[in-house]
Amino acid sequence: MKAFFAASSSRSLEYYDAYNTVRKTLAEEDVKITRDWFPEVVKTLKSGNNKPENIPNFYHRVLEAITMADVLVAEVTSKAFSVSNQITFALLKKKPVLLLCHVDSKSPIFDLLKEVHSDLLTIFFYENLQDIPQQIKKFINMHRKGKKVRLNLAIESTRNNYLEWVSQKYGKNKTEILINLIDDKMKNDFEYQRHINN
Repeated sequence: MKAFFAASSSRSLEYYDAYNTVRKTLAEEDVKITRDWFPEVVKTLKSGNNKPENIPNFYHRVLEAITMADVLVAEVTSKAFSVSNQITFALLKKKPVLLLCHVDSKSPIFDLLKEVHSDLLTIFFYENLQDIPQQIKKFINMHRKGKKVRLNLAIESTRNNYLEWVSQKYGKNKTEILINLIDDKMKNDFEYQRHINN
């Protein structure tokens, strides 16, 4: 599994422990970060060199890394306009997104994202760094791609007609439609959610 890690790079020294906790937890879960910018940024900031990367090249590499990732994990305690753009891009690409934010944060990112209503978006407010790993593990396990199982399905023609109609109307194939229906049912089945979280 692959993840893109997003955070305010200019605040990497200030939030070093939080950012490193995210990276370490992803590594422990055998999740590869598609563009691990953090070590290089920390080295640059410690040297006192704050010269930004070549911007066109930077954006191209970031978008490419998000596209390659299965999920996006963002630490958003500190404001960063570019991070909100990365989150929005990931959601447009149908990538599950986890936002981690300290409870005392005054980050305006939630104002930017308040109009975003997506089942792909998970927000977690933490009080201390020890809270972060459990939430990342829970998020990763929920979105880890498992072994696919082939089903042979026989349905009445009226139901098939409906699937055909939905397929044409929304431009999705029948499998996508059925998977979306099952996913919606799973998320709203609180008894099942208790079962998988225990």
